[in-house]
Amino acid sequence: VTGSGRNLARAPIAGVDLDLTAQGTPQQMAIDARLRQGDANVAFVSGNVWPEERRVSARVSGMLRDLGTLMPDAPVAGTVDLDVQADGPFDALTARGTATVTGARYDDFDVGRLDATVDVDSSVAHIAVVSPDFNARATADIARADTREAAVTLNVTEADLARLLGGRTMP
Repeated sequence: VTGSGRNLARAPIAGVDLDLTAQGTPQQMAIDARLRQGDANVAFVSGNVWPEERRVSARVSGMLRDLGTLMPDAPVAGTVDLDVQADGPFDALTARGTATVTGARYDDFDVGRLDATVDVDSSVAHIAVVSPDFNARATADIARADTREAAVTLNVTEADLARLLGGRTMP
């Protein structure tokens, strides 16, 4: 099976093109997909789906150069390289992977490089982010609940406060 979709949208994301190939049987299908949003954002998905078992094992990799088109209400910028492996039943996927953001910005604040790891199991998403430019590390455990509410614990250690303040003084 080969398929494609053009100018797909689901708020707030729009303008996505999809090319998909699936080969196999109703019991197991090998999938390859490419998602593209303009020339800036590209992601690839490759793996296997077991439709009758409602299960998947797939690798998602890509480069996102225009975060503003993915999160139009957030004042963020940077280039994201991501690599994630997702496995399990459709309703209880687990995932493990990495993302590196270069040239990260929040509004007018230059964040620099961010290196993140994510490990998602059936109940919690464990996320760790390192900022070499600020000598800082943040971790979060986000609970996955049926209500889709999240509980977040954030710890930052060894932050470079002088750089964080950017020449401003504290009262």
